[in-house]
Amino acid sequence: ICISTEKINLISRSLSLIEIYVIRRFFNGLSAKNTNRFIPSQLLPWIRNNLNEDKSNYADLIFTYVYVNANNFALFSGGELPSYRMPTDEEFKDNVFKSEIYKMNSQFCRNFLIRYSKIMNNEQKDLSKYTVEHVMPQDLSVWRQAGINIDEESHREYLHTIGNLTLTPNNSLYSNFLFSDKQKLMREHEAFVINNDFLYLDKWGIEEIKSRAEKILDNVNKNWPLSKYKKSLFISNPNTPNTCLLYTSPSP
Repeated sequence: ICISTEKINLISRSLSLIEIYVIRRFFNGLSAKNTNRFIPSQLLPWIRNNLNEDKSNYADLIFTYVYVNANNFALFSGGELPSYRMPTDEEFKDNVFKSEIYKMNSQFCRNFLIRYSKIMNNEQKDLSKYTVEHVMPQDLSVWRQAGINIDEESHREYLHTIGNLTLTPNNSLYSNFLFSDKQKLMREHEAFVINNDFLYLDKWGIEEIKSRAEKILDNVNKNWPLSKYKKSLFISNPNTPNTCLLYTSPSP
């Protein structure tokens, strides 16, 4: 089968959008339970009825349906926001810092970190045996014995957030070690680019966790940018089911 470069790019744009759609929903704690039903029963029929002749606006239509239309739904209907929507930039930013994603779904958390490492660094190594490591450990007893004091509330709030999580093939070695000991293990046993975030720090605490979360957020937005999709806003065409009328088209 021969596929043109243009079609490959079209498919790539669509898959990239679906990927960030899933990522944003996960961080915001929105259920994926009904997504498998929503795509064939609602999204695909709507797209088919609104495609350009050359189908070049496929990804833009996905974005319009799950982000622009869905998040403006209440403006037109006065009802609740649709369950299938993609969270807004502001919601996503807030939840990257706060969501306990390891606690919510440890397997998805691991998959996200693997995907993040591959897209950020073109990581080629086999990560199938890597597991999630809490840099600030779940048990702080060793840290407290060393005079490192992190209050219980902050520990509970940030422990399972993305800023405190990384991947390692040697999870059992890390245990509840001090941050300096974990750094040493990273240098000696792992040539793994995303762990470079930890190698040149003097300490690891709440502020460092927040700073790394901000870095991850910036990198996600750079590598999965929504700005490349046209932010056209549609409303339903009352004369034709599953079709729309262009309402407005703000600049990206």
